[in-house]
Amino acid sequence: MNKIKLFGGIFKGQEILYYSSNVRPTIFIIRKILFNWLKDCIIGARVLDIFGGSGILGFESISRGASYLLIIEKIDFICKNILLNMKKLNLLNVNLINIDVFKWFDFLKITKFYIKSFDIIFIDPPYDSNYLFCCLEILLKNNFITKNSYIYIESYVNYENEFIYFSYKIFKSRVLGNIRFYIIKKM
Repeated sequence: MNKIKLFGGIFKGQEILYYSSNVRPTIFIIRKILFNWLKDCIIGARVLDIFGGSGILGFESISRGASYLLIIEKIDFICKNILLNMKKLNLLNVNLINIDVFKWFDFLKITKFYIKSFDIIFIDPPYDSNYLFCCLEILLKNNFITKNSYIYIESYVNYENEFIYFSYKIFKSRVLGNIRFYIIKKM
């Protein structure tokens, strides 16, 4: 079990526990840049963390004033760990759903269950997967986002041309070592 600290907001300095073999938390310097980018829109935001992992991005959002967080994570023992961290921080405005993200999207489509759009979405799938653009397409087609929504993506691959193809524009981007990270918005 490893630890990572929240660095801002009401939970500044609190440690989040995570399993290192299955989770790749966003490193401190990238989180610092990311939350500097989001500082003007985080207060009161509705946040969706797809591929929750350690939960650090969502927890940091709540710490900085987001009003609601929904975490989607399919791996059972990672969900148990996220729940422990939620209890430790006494978070009442966070929901965790233990399901594959694509099954969750299908459930929403089949049941026509209404979900209010999200202000900030973190999409940080396994780097070796093709999940990113599947998620972006589903979010766009099902109105889970608006033109005001911010979508954070972290990857080893330069996706700038693909974002345009999928009707997204780059709002902010940066490269740190071999990691590329972006905030994109709906065109």
